Amino acid sequence: MNPNKKNTSNNKNIKTPKFNFYWIYGVIFVLFIGYQLFNDGNMSSRNLSQNEFKTILEANDIDKIMIVNRDIANIYIKKEALEKEKYKKDKGSLYTSNSPLYFYDFGDLQNFEKELKAEKEAKNLDFDTSNVERTNLLDQIFMYLPFI
Repeated sequence: MNPNKKNTSNNKNIKTPKFNFYWIYGVIFVLFIGYQLFNDGNMSSRNLSQNEFKTILEANDIDKIMIVNRDIANIYIKKEALEKEKYKKDKGSLYTSNSPLYFYDFGDLQNFEKELKAEKEAKNLDFDTSNVERTNLLDQIFMYLPFI
């Protein structure tokens, strides 16, 4: 045999692993679970303290307040107010115009709604409020997990 020639008979016996389509399902599942765990809808939002919320409210910079699941208020700022310096620093790269810039954990819903109504009437503020119920798909899965 010529020493320059490679022995190809050994290479033919090596079995290469075949591609398994279950890996695609696994990757999709992991991405889906990761998205559900880390995406709470407020990735670009910052939590406000009570004083910060009152300051923004009194400045009449709020476009709308969306109360989510009766415990958190998503605060949307008016487009013209977003040009102010104090809001520019809070707008991150993930911020979009249809997402809240802030969220506020207000405590008791009835007291919060009374305070909003009183401030709105006393200072002639113009903003909308709405209540929404949101569920997370992962919460639904965990709810039925004990029965599986």
